[in-house]
Amino acid sequence: MLTLPGDIGGLEVPKNTPVPQFAKAQPVAAPAPQAVQAAAEAINGADSVTFLVGLGARHARTEVLQAAEHLAAPMVLSLKAKEGFDDDNPYEVGQSGLIGNPATALAFDSCDVLVLIGTDFPYPEFLPTGKIVVQLDVRGAHIGRRTPVDYPVVGDARLALDALLPLLDAKRDRDHLDAARKAYASWGSGQAHFTDPDYDKRRSGCCEARSTTAMN
Repeated sequence: MLTLPGDIGGLEVPKNTPVPQFAKAQPVAAPAPQAVQAAAEAINGADSVTFLVGLGARHARTEVLQAAEHLAAPMVLSLKAKEGFDDDNPYEVGQSGLIGNPATALAFDSCDVLVLIGTDFPYPEFLPTGKIVVQLDVRGAHIGRRTPVDYPVVGDARLALDALLPLLDAKRDRDHLDAARKAYASWGSGQAHFTDPDYDKRRSGCCEARSTTAMN
């Protein structure tokens, strides 16, 4: 979609003005089969998997959810991925980074394999260390620039997951996912009172407001 300011849209186009040409979309890149196979073997050898999903996977929502179900993987979202994955997602555990929550830390810390899908997450200090890392990204230059990556898969997220899914063994133990989701639900319940319009009128809210004012 092309958006123009109102005053521009009303201007007359000079006679014989060339018709503008829009660049065609780039061809979709398929990952190398050997890279997909290596990533699948690493994931199959792990007891627990966590996803970190970004904007580059939004067009592959169906495939990401299928993979999360197959691997019983909690799904941490980047801020830009929220719009595509925040609703009706039984694997989501919220965001990490500066606006993160304890459930994402639990999902990161307790996994054996971290799978980054279409994300250039800018806060490496929040990523776990000592994990096996698989990264799926169409931009090869972005792989490994936030955290060391053991198994790079360069290609379109949808094509990469389509190739990866048939090679993955299902994870029957859902304890990892259930623990992260339980922590996310608990955190969400604890935050719910902040949405109450009368929160600041209650005693606890007033005390917190005074405390915040004093510190400022």
